[in-house]
Amino acid sequence: MPRDFWSWVAGMLVTSASGRAVVGKRGYPQEFRRKVLDLIEAGRPVVDVARDLDISAQPIYVWRRQNRIDKGLELNPIALRTRRGGSGRRVQRSPNVF
Repeated sequence: MPRDFWSWVAGMLVTSASGRAVVGKRGYPQEFRRKVLDLIEAGRPVVDVARDLDISAQPIYVWRRQNRIDKGLELNPIALRTRRGGSGRRVQRSPNVF
């Protein structure tokens, strides 16, 4: 990984006294998310990127999924529910159907 990228990351994140990354109420900056997604799209495993950046892998999975929805590569389940018409309620299954 280029050294200038890691220095950029260090400037984006504030560290606590324990040395862990801390984010504000609004979460990670959009530019930071984009750079992380670029690393993932380049083939790096999510857990490796998360470990290198000292952040949880969970938000990365959320960003990746939203990115795929935005590109039209994955369906948005909430949009599917509201497009059904009516109340948007889920169909109830009979308890004996598996």
